[in-house]
Amino acid sequence: MNIIQEYLEKFPEAIEAIAYSNRSRKDSRLHTLADIYPDMGKDQKPEMIKKLKSMLGWIERLPLSKLPYVEMGFDALDINLVKKLQDHSEHVSKFYKTVDLKVQETETMKFINIF
Repeated sequence: MNIIQEYLEKFPEAIEAIAYSNRSRKDSRLHTLADIYPDMGKDQKPEMIKKLKSMLGWIERLPLSKLPYVEMGFDALDINLVKKLQDHSEHVSKFYKTVDLKVQETETMKFINIF
C-alpha cells in the first residue's frame, strides 16, 4: 500500500498548504482552514470542516494509526548506536579541544525533496 501516494491524490490541499508555508517562510505548525482551503470563503466554513474531518478520518482508519505510540529519544536508540556515539564523543574530547558547530536556528527541507 502506498499511503503517501494515496494521501497526495485524496488530499492535495494539505500538501499545497505545507508547500505554501515553505515558499512563504510562514512559520506555522498549525494551519488554519483558510491555509488549507484558500479558494473557499469564510461562508463555506462548514464545508471546510467537513473536508478536514474527512481527511482526519482517513488518517485514523489507516492500519498505521493503530500502532502503539513509541516515544522518541535516546531511550529508544539501539544500544550499539549509543555505544558508537559514546565512543565518538570520547574521540572528539581526546583529539579536539573544542568543537564549534555553526547551524541555523531552524533547519527546513523543501517538501519536493522528500519524493
